[in-house]
Amino acid sequence: MIKIKEVIKIGVLPIMLVVIHLLLVYKTNIYAQFPLLDIPMHIFGGLTIAISFMLFTKTFKIKLNKKIDGILLILCFVVFCSIFIELAEFSLFGAFYFGLSTLDVIQDLFFALVGGSLLICLTNKNL
Repeated sequence: MIKIKEVIKIGVLPIMLVVIHLLLVYKTNIYAQFPLLDIPMHIFGGLTIAISFMLFTKTFKIKLNKKIDGILLILCFVVFCSIFIELAEFSLFGAFYFGLSTLDVIQDLFFALVGGSLLICLTNKNL
């Protein structure tokens, strides 16, 4: 039987990062002063999404046959969640609020993938 605590633990890190992001945007407007802060935020976002995916597979006892399956699934999940977050930013705040452009979105997705890849490199033998 899966406990509620275990399910909550899966989503805590990404939700905390989103809350920090929203506080930084609305309370400090720090991204206007330091636009490069966006890069580590997306790397940490990709990292936390990948950690959540790994916790999900362990909690629900999902066994992957090959190591490459785990790597591809983590990266695909990171990309899927990152695209969803970018679409949510666009629909909630509009293209001009964050200065969204095609290049910005591609950079955000790339740095999220870097974060997911970082977790893969750190836990390579555990996949």
